[in-house]
Parts: sequence; structure tokens; C-alpha cells
Amino acid sequence: MAGLDNGTCIRLEVLEELDMSTVKRTLFVKSVWEPTRLSPTSFSLAISDGHRAWTFEGSETFVKKRAEVWDKNVSWVMDKLKLLLTVVQPGIAYHLTGMLDNHRKFSFEIQDMETNLSLTANFSLVDASDPEIVTRDLLGFLLHGNEILTVDYVKKCRSFDQVLAENKALSEQNKRFAHEKKQFEQAVYKKREDGSSGSLIGASAFNDPDATQPFLDEMENKARITEFPNEDVPSNVVAALLEDTSYTALPRKRRRR
Repeated sequence: MAGLDNGTCIRLEVLEELDMSTVKRTLFVKSVWEPTRLSPTSFSLAISDGHRAWTFEGSETFVKKRAEVWDKNVSWVMDKLKLLLTVVQPGIAYHLTGMLDNHRKFSFEIQDMETNLSLTANFSLVDASDPEIVTRDLLGFLLHGNEILTVDYVKKCRSFDQVLAENKALSEQNKRFAHEKKQFEQAVYKKREDGSSGSLIGASAFNDPDATQPFLDEMENKARITEFPNEDVPSNVVAALLEDTSYTALPRKRRRR
């Protein structure tokens, strides 16, 4: 199915009944929905098998009469017709029947889910005065629609390729970050292990008596009370230091001669 603005085109396998015989044919059906394809109130058909061509005008009056016969509203009728004339529906048989004056009747069945009945849609086609013009217009519509689809497809492919490239770049960046994180963690663990080994070496050296003896001797020497020299020091000062008593005597000043 090709679509352009308010027009659509569909390729159908149709059963054509002629002179008590049935032949399967391929038809291209172009539909134009007015005023818009989303909310149509009328439509027109252009049908061609490549050699012959027919047209049909589904005016608002035709649609309203069809809605009255089916006891449905106009929107329901248009929704069903638009669905069956724009998308091939499985299980739906399309028929092309010969009529007087070499005209054709195009018909198919519509299933009413509310009443569980089949409603027949009949369209009395009119032979195109110039089948070549109708066929050429239909083919031009298909080619133009195909160009639009091709452009959209190319854009989507480019967008998809761009997304793939971005995903690849992000994946490589994540791998690089993971590698750098692993290297950083290994460096931290190695530094921590080296520090732990140094602490163990220091602890073993402290527990060794031969290694700690010089430190103990130095501490003991610092803790000793230094003996004061006897000259110029009163005897009571030495006695006070030795007996751990307070000394309150003030030193005498020497007179100058």
C-alpha cells in the first residue's frame, strides 16, 4: 500500500466473473479521501489492471445512503471502507463482476462485529474514457509514493548507522574507563601491600632485643640526674636535689673589690 497526502493505493487479487466463469486478476486501486484521509466524508476510486481502467465517485450522498441502509453512522462506514481499500485484509474476497454496457461492479464483504452479519459493499464502476491516462496517473502516484518511502528508508538507515556508531563509541569508552579503573585499583593495592610489608619489618625490628638495646640505653642516659660540679654551687643545693626537698635560699651576690 502506498500513501500520499489524502490518497492511497493498494494491490489486490480480485476474482473477475465473466460469462459464468471466474478468473483471478490483479488490480491496482487508488483511493482519494476527502476532505482528509484521517476524517473523510467522501471518496473516489481509480482502478486499473494495466490495460483497462474504471472510476467511481463515492460522494457524501452515496456514503449517507449506505449508512442508512446498513443502519450505521457515516464515520463507521468510512472507517470500514478506508480499512478495506487501503490495507489487504486476510480472509476478505474482492470481486469484479461484469454488468451491462461493459461496466463492472466492484464488491467485497464487511463483517459487522456487533450484529455478526456480513454487509456487502457494491461500487458500480464506470469505464474510463481514456484508460491510458488513468493508468499513467496511477503509476505516477505509485512511483512518487515509492520515492518518498525510499527517502524515508534511507534516512532511517542513516539514523540507524549513526546510532550504531554512537553505541560503538560508548562501548569503547566504557572499556577504556574499565581498564583505567582496574589499573588504578591495582596500583592502590600494590601501594597498600608495600606499606604493610614496611610496618611488619619495623615491628620485627622493635621486638629484637639486640636491635632495641641502643634505644633503651639512650633513654636511660636521658633519664639520669646530672651531677652538678662542686665549684660555685652551694652545698645545700646539692643536698636539696639529693633529698628531693625544696630549696628556698637565694644566692648571695658577690661584692666587687
